[in-house]
Amino acid sequence: MKYPIILLMLLATLLIGSGDTRADQELHAIESAKLVALLFNTSRVVVGEFQEVIDDKSKGNKGFAPDIFAQHVIEKFEKEKK
Repeated sequence: MKYPIILLMLLATLLIGSGDTRADQELHAIESAKLVALLFNTSRVVVGEFQEVIDDKSKGNKGFAPDIFAQHVIEKFEKEKK
């Protein structure tokens, strides 16, 4: 359950501005919005990659718990944001 907490901490860090001027704050807000959008899209990609497993009615335990999901999202997000 620690991964969702890490995601929330990451988002909170991104949304807290450190810019002194209004222009700095606006640039920070734009960058934060881009990163939040990237995180959202990355989450959708991970769900898509596991969609076949998620839809498989013959499996009781799909192996796609929240911590597994978060781990995959974080790994992909880190690769994409570089």
